[in-house]
Amino acid sequence: MSEVKRTILVTGASGYIGGAFLRALVASGWPGRIVGLDKVPARPRVEGVEYLLADMLAPEWDRRIEEQKPDVLVHLAFVLNPMRDEALMRRINVEGTKKTFAAARAAGVKHLVVASSATAYGAFPDNPLPLREDHPIRAQELPYEYARAKGLLEVFYEEFRRQNPSCAVAIIRPAIVFGPNVDNYLSRLVYAFPVVPLPDGGRTPVQLVHEEDVAGVLLRIVETGKDGAFNVAGDGQLTFAELCRMARRPSLSVPAQWMRVALKALWRTGWRRLEAPDTT
Repeated sequence: MSEVKRTILVTGASGYIGGAFLRALVASGWPGRIVGLDKVPARPRVEGVEYLLADMLAPEWDRRIEEQKPDVLVHLAFVLNPMRDEALMRRINVEGTKKTFAAARAAGVKHLVVASSATAYGAFPDNPLPLREDHPIRAQELPYEYARAKGLLEVFYEEFRRQNPSCAVAIIRPAIVFGPNVDNYLSRLVYAFPVVPLPDGGRTPVQLVHEEDVAGVLLRIVETGKDGAFNVAGDGQLTFAELCRMARRPSLSVPAQWMRVALKALWRTGWRRLEAPDTT
């Protein structure tokens, strides 16, 4: 790593991936300031990180970024757990990310790194296996808000890159991230009910990637100043049925169409135990 003193600013610093990346960054001996920005305080804090607080939709967020004048900005702030107010979720994720990039441009950032998702490709029957980075991004065509936002933002990233050739833009597209520190609606789903309902027996294959591997990829990208898109996934794949067996959780096969109807109805009622609408 170059010994030139550089300031790196990480948004979403209090989040799951943000914390893992900051721990890796500090352990690497980053030769400069490390600034973490989030809406809520980090618990626990990572020693060696300067933490700042601001809401991504507030003007203070932009000012924080511009005042710090980071050389590198890693944007990890994003709402993963579905919100019942999808319009607000879209504002936070899409508009908040766009204003973050605008603030980075105003601050003279030379390297932007952002976490997208493999979900940005969209789940379509004609997708090739494996998906490669040059495959079209199509999630913006889907009704699932998280995926749609990822797809819309990928279009924005390409526009930003064309309009700002002096700024390197790196995009990582991880598969589902899991590890010892994970705590989100996906990890909690396995324990939400006495028996896990599996659409059509849970035969759909999924790919996972370890939290430390994602942090390691982010670290390598900021160390080398890489530009472009990078898929991030572990080798092989598992089915939901296999995941339940590994977690020692009982499961029950349910017709996918029945499950869609039931989940949509329960989501509309506001049932708290259900943390996400149907995405099957």
